[in-house]
Amino acid sequence: TSDMPDNYAQYFSATAQNSDGSFFTTLVSTGFNVGATNNTASAIYYYVAFKNTANNILTGYYDGDATARNIDVGFQPDFVFLKNSATADRAVYNTTEMMGKVSYSFSDLDSVSAGITGLISTPVAGFGVDTNTYCNGSGNRIYWAAFGGASDVRNSSGTFKMAKGTYTGTGATGDYISIDNLDFAPDLVIVKGNTTQIGVFRTSVMAGNITAYLTGATANFSNGIVSLDPSGFTIGHSAVVNTAGATYYWEAFGNAWKETSNSGASDFYVGAYQGIAADDTNISRLPFKADLVALKSESTSGYAAFKISDQEDDSSSWFQGTADTSNAIQKITDDGFQIGSSTIVNASRATHYYFGFKQGDNFTTGLYNGNGGTQSITTGFQPDYIWIKHPSTTVGVSRSSDQAGDGALPFTNVGSQTSTITGISSTGFSLSSSTYVNAGSTNNYKYVAWKANSTSTTPTFKIQTGGYTGNGNYISVSGLGFTPDLVIIKPATTAGIGTIFKSSSTIDNVDPAFRNIANSAGGITLDPDGFSVTGSNSNSVGIYHTWTAIGGSNCTSSGNFCVGAYVGNGTSPRLISSVGFQPDLVWVKRTGAYDSTWRSSNMPDSYAQYFSGIAQITDGSSFTTLASNGFNVGATNNVSSAVYYYVAFKNTANQIATGTYSGGTVAQNIDVGFKPDFVFL
Repeated sequence: TSDMPDNYAQYFSATAQNSDGSFFTTLVSTGFNVGATNNTASAIYYYVAFKNTANNILTGYYDGDATARNIDVGFQPDFVFLKNSATADRAVYNTTEMMGKVSYSFSDLDSVSAGITGLISTPVAGFGVDTNTYCNGSGNRIYWAAFGGASDVRNSSGTFKMAKGTYTGTGATGDYISIDNLDFAPDLVIVKGNTTQIGVFRTSVMAGNITAYLTGATANFSNGIVSLDPSGFTIGHSAVVNTAGATYYWEAFGNAWKETSNSGASDFYVGAYQGIAADDTNISRLPFKADLVALKSESTSGYAAFKISDQEDDSSSWFQGTADTSNAIQKITDDGFQIGSSTIVNASRATHYYFGFKQGDNFTTGLYNGNGGTQSITTGFQPDYIWIKHPSTTVGVSRSSDQAGDGALPFTNVGSQTSTITGISSTGFSLSSSTYVNAGSTNNYKYVAWKANSTSTTPTFKIQTGGYTGNGNYISVSGLGFTPDLVIIKPATTAGIGTIFKSSSTIDNVDPAFRNIANSAGGITLDPDGFSVTGSNSNSVGIYHTWTAIGGSNCTSSGNFCVGAYVGNGTSPRLISSVGFQPDLVWVKRTGAYDSTWRSSNMPDSYAQYFSGIAQITDGSSFTTLASNGFNVGATNNVSSAVYYYVAFKNTANQIATGTYSGGTVAQNIDVGFKPDFVFL
């Protein structure tokens, strides 16, 4: 920087400063002078240059004294980095979203505590530093650069979408369950069964195969809500969400505002933050003041908490049987919320996932006092989903409008409790004397209520094909006019793993290959109007890729296309009945390095074909027969505990056809009855 003597330079890594001019000599009116190390013959160098500008950019230095202090920049920065010039300590930096107390390194190392403590506007406009040698070594000169001017404007519009429903569990070795008829892409899904399992949730910020518990200091688990899809979600084989025969109630919410896009509803957001274990930590730059904030740590450090705007400051509630406490969600602020130092909500370096809602036509919160008898609570609309939490150690409960009778479901691992929420009316809900909801002489029960505002859709078969040249980075294919449930991609190269596919039933970050090779690592993402690709198997640099996208998965008797998954149970044959119609074509892929196999209604019983260069199977080990509601698999396609993905089609005029022909020695045309867009044989 211009604050350093001539010939001086700093590293971003853990190396003391250079002072011999081998990197830089001087800064000049039109640029900068470099030394030999930064000018090796034929090497390519990239540079970035800044000029000090009021309220935007400033460089400087201070001499460390090993005591916490504030550095005056003259404006509140959004990004600061600094380096102790005298020591082999790495450079560190801080941004607004890091909320102080921790600093990141430019090197591949963990964050640093007691570093840059905050980007501040008072008592000076600048940044604070703590006592460690990275940023305040006694007698050491610390060089810094500060950048400001980031916009705090958050763009939001419209309202959230909500749908609700039920499903029946198929068991740990049963079918995955796909909810695929929503008219929105969910950003939050909550599931609780009438069974001895805990309530759970997942947001669209939670990547990979993870689901969070609503009670207990338990880490996120796998095979729960395995994916949030463009028009629904998929339930995996965990007993928490898929106990055989149990009835589960689900609620899905969409159109959330998300930081990654700076867009979404003006009354619903989802997000995440990294804990820093510091009191009065503000999670800010959110688009509105919420009336409900709920959050859960990814780890065992904390259980799920929530706070409504009706509560006093420094008081949070819990889904489990824990009394309202302080030092958790302390405040709901105009642009976010404030958390305390408790590890439950602010565990150092742990990711915490949150969601928030604002009151409106379809959402409200409130308080009421228990009377030990019966009473009615007015919400102003007919609710479809309700939470109630006792202020003390009684477990919180939920109620879906799909539940019959007078019960409610505790968020813990117990089933429905009767004589609790006794009814739902056009203006609210009614209560019995149960301690869960209406204990006498108990003040400040919290309630939260939502009204569904979404209409389910009837999926219809759609197909589109196309191609693109890979750029090795990221490509978005959009404008399909439908939401794909299946995308097939093949790069025109012998490198890579061959043709891969992604369906709305595959676990997030998994793209199965048709041949016997391990899954590709999440190169295809299904989007509401197309798909996006990244990674070598779906976006190889300079390679042309062809793609086929199919939408309208409808696993009912009226469908002609269905994607799904199941877990092997070791029996043979076994009926996979979740298709809902009698298919004419099915393919199945076992996750991992196993060949996919397929069968059509034109093949004899027990026959199957490979996609790879292997002759057909005739012994029923892959498939035996096609059934009225699915297909029967043999031992190879039903290995115990293995996960299988399937795609099924039904012959439909002008859309789908299967058949056979006899090969010969002359070219021939095959009559399908329509001009196809995609053919395999």
